[in-house]
Amino acid sequence: MGQHELAHVVLDHIRRCNSVTIKFSTPCVGVETLEGRVRVMIQNDKEDCVIEADWAVGADGCNSAVRQMSLIPFEGFSWSNYRFTAADVRYDFEKEGGYREANFIVDPINWAVIARTGLSDVWRVAYGEKFDTPVDDRSVRERAKTRISRFLPGAKDFELVRVKPYVAHQRCAAEFMKGRVVLIGDAAHANNPVGGLGLTGGILDAVVIGNALLRCIKGGEDEAVVRAAAESRRNTWLNITSPMSQSNYLRLCSEDPAICSGREEFFEKLRTDKEFYLAVQNSLGDLLPDNFESMAVEDKRRSQYS
Repeated sequence: MGQHELAHVVLDHIRRCNSVTIKFSTPCVGVETLEGRVRVMIQNDKEDCVIEADWAVGADGCNSAVRQMSLIPFEGFSWSNYRFTAADVRYDFEKEGGYREANFIVDPINWAVIARTGLSDVWRVAYGEKFDTPVDDRSVRERAKTRISRFLPGAKDFELVRVKPYVAHQRCAAEFMKGRVVLIGDAAHANNPVGGLGLTGGILDAVVIGNALLRCIKGGEDEAVVRAAAESRRNTWLNITSPMSQSNYLRLCSEDPAICSGREEFFEKLRTDKEFYLAVQNSLGDLLPDNFESMAVEDKRRSQYS
């Protein structure tokens, strides 16, 4: 499922909640943390409006206004060897090229990730370009058509639905909780897209922080449980998610001899060693060391399957 499709699924579920109000085109322009609560100023129809709440969750992306206005640094680095380009392509990669649902093209220059984005016939092709290439729409589209055609062994007739260049980051907020402000998803951390760990990490953030907030708001537990959840998600990103995503990316395009040697060994073992293959799959479980579910909810869930 593509991220845009997932967004519609989430939005549909949110609209069913009578206690939720959705406001589009309403930027956050101010955040004030107080003792036991938070105030957020938004602009609605160019009018300032201050909302006071027990908690504010910043889920507003890599350029998070909530994070910036809470004076939380976004630490790390931006990738400077390649600028990433994401293209949505209408083409039967499976039938014409024998592609599987997720594919990694390894090459120091013409590397790429090619993956199905749901049930439609549109696939995502992500690749890198040097920073000295022009980024105007016409140039980007012309280069995309040339680049993508190299991955098509069959008929070259494909439709370039959309294409967008962007800079990838490996950055993490200095803290995921400040006062009653909590950060999740790209607002809290950003990594390169190889392996899909950004979206995965954001979903897991929502699960963990959501469970912790429920324990605090409805279960009456101390806010320390939310802080512990936030620290768990930050430590997981720093120690598991970010190293994993960097390894995924460097396996595709690095020319470093040590990485190249390790890459060949990695893919060979992946092809021939079933236990290694299963270990790689199981390592994804490390992305969620603790879901912070309350004991009552966990016991109820277990009883349903016992």
